[in-house]
Amino acid sequence: MNRPKPGGVPYGQLIKTCKDPGMVALTFDDGTFKYTTKLLDILKNNGGIRATFFVNGKNVGDLNDQAMKDTLKRIMADGHQIGSHTFSHKPLSPLSEMDKISEMVKLENALHGIIGKKPTYMRPPSFECNDKCMKFIEGLRYHVISENLDAQDWKNMGNMQVSKDIVNKAVDGADSKKNNFIVLAHDIHGATVEQLA
Repeated sequence: MNRPKPGGVPYGQLIKTCKDPGMVALTFDDGTFKYTTKLLDILKNNGGIRATFFVNGKNVGDLNDQAMKDTLKRIMADGHQIGSHTFSHKPLSPLSEMDKISEMVKLENALHGIIGKKPTYMRPPSFECNDKCMKFIEGLRYHVISENLDAQDWKNMGNMQVSKDIVNKAVDGADSKKNNFIVLAHDIHGATVEQLA
């Protein structure tokens, strides 16, 4: 697929930090889901905080569901960013090139039909994308986003205070003139959303 490479954000490499010191980028994976609208309310009611949502077409939620379509439209209307997390959350590296294309293009076409644009940022499911996979994603002209601060909400469901402490300790102890963070969390967990309230 021959696509242009607009802008100054790198292609073909894993982006693990924000561009500027002092920034904290909130990212949420695997949705949207029934908790996402409450999360959007929380972000809006706390000064209009912006986040990036790396969404799937069919994982926990289903893109054919009208509520999910409405949530995606609201994400955009509220000024957030939508990125690709592939259509069905399959690890990309083991897939054939045709299956990789299907995972990426199926989601981008569905999103274009709902929100009127295709994502240009993506996060591989489980961060599983080897060198060959990265080259493939570069060919599709996606910026590949990782994280440098995992809230670990996915493994602390019984005690979300642990996840909150992980993030607070890192951010509060950081030098805002040097450090920045891309925080990984998940909008598919009610406990994650409740902890942010």
